[in-house]
Amino acid sequence: MNKELFTIYEPDPKDREMKRRLDDVGARLNKMSPQHEKALQNGAPLATKRQSVGRALRLGTDLVAGVGVGALIGFWLDRWFDTSPLCFIVFFLLGTAAGFLNVFRTAREIQEEQMDLVKQGKLDLGKDLTDDD
Repeated sequence: MNKELFTIYEPDPKDREMKRRLDDVGARLNKMSPQHEKALQNGAPLATKRQSVGRALRLGTDLVAGVGVGALIGFWLDRWFDTSPLCFIVFFLLGTAAGFLNVFRTAREIQEEQMDLVKQGKLDLGKDLTDDD
């Protein structure tokens, strides 16, 4: 018979560390749960990580799209009018300005949404749900 089948399992120190970390995460989640429930009862749309990532991607896409479209238009006009690189430089700069303008507009919209929620009492910007306090 294989003697290894009957040996008692000794947990690896890494397993103990992992269990401790999982227990810590569980305790923090339990601590956040009442705040989460209260926010849901107040009707506050919670800014989840997905929403935050989505907003960040939108800001980045707005900037890149402006620069890219401006550069493509400039490149196309340079080829059409044989004015290389004049149109490319001008439209690249215009696209960059348009991209930054879009980023500022989007950021302002996000800020206004949050301020409306604060005024309605549905969002407290002074307290983060991830705080350990």
